[in-house]
Amino acid sequence: MIATFSGSMYSSFGPLVLLSRAAGVMDLDQLAYIDAMQAYLDALALPMPARLAAADAAETNLVAVPRIYLITRLITPALGSAIKAQETCSGLLLCTRTALAVERYRLDQGELPQNLADLVPQYLDAVPSDPFDGKPLRYLRLDAGYSVGHDGVDDGGVGSINSPEPDITFTVER
Repeated sequence: MIATFSGSMYSSFGPLVLLSRAAGVMDLDQLAYIDAMQAYLDALALPMPARLAAADAAETNLVAVPRIYLITRLITPALGSAIKAQETCSGLLLCTRTALAVERYRLDQGELPQNLADLVPQYLDAVPSDPFDGKPLRYLRLDAGYSVGHDGVDDGGVGSINSPEPDITFTVER
């Protein structure tokens, strides 16, 4: 009977899988997995920044899942990381798009805009919302613009990619 698991994700856990199936744990694990997946799917249906909060809540709920639930414990934690990675990419793209609009303005006007509202409607349809806190994207006429990043805390554009929760920044040279 162990051969039926050959080549599957369970092959190295064959005896444990058989035991958990016989004890009914496998069915409970699959139900927990379905519940966890639904929580992440529900999170994906939300707009930012509520999406990240819901994904964090789904991840927090995984702590209560019994350790013997192998499927749920092994697979679902990566979903929260994937949502965060997708939102980081969205933040980077948003900052890039905004930096390009600032540069187009500067090329046309000969100076940097005073604020991002100066870019509307010619260079941007609207001032973009920061995907991490829903507020308007920050812009400083210093050296950099930024998004607050995953932690939703405005650190004034401080942080680096090596920081645990850095702001996402972009720079437009003068």
